[in-house]
Amino acid sequence: MLNQRIILLMLRHLGLSCDIVVNGREAVEAVTLLPYGLILMDIEMPLMNGLDATRKIRASNAIHNRPTIVAVTASQIGEKACRQAGMDGLITKPLQIKILREILLELRYLGETTEAPSSTLKIEPFKYALSGKFSRMG
Repeated sequence: MLNQRIILLMLRHLGLSCDIVVNGREAVEAVTLLPYGLILMDIEMPLMNGLDATRKIRASNAIHNRPTIVAVTASQIGEKACRQAGMDGLITKPLQIKILREILLELRYLGETTEAPSSTLKIEPFKYALSGKFSRMG
């Protein structure tokens, strides 16, 4: 829950909005209701993990677009498992806003003119989110 709030605050700071679900089943249901372009999918969720949720999304005939799905994890899950589930990339936690911005630029969800986050941004949970890396699978 804390990681969701941190990422939500980061996305808002970058000028983006998002929807949050609490488990993999809700993620699958949400994608069948709205045409999401990008999904940041936590690997470890209750009721259905991110890998299983991604498999269901990729297999669903009810989803008319193919959203970009990026795994978000602190676990030692490998790129191979994520790729086999149908994910397009992998972000390790904890995540820095700078890393998230770079990912969103690379995936074209932000324009080049989007300002870099201010170093004076004061959001307490960020002290726990000091590193991160992104791996684009291809």
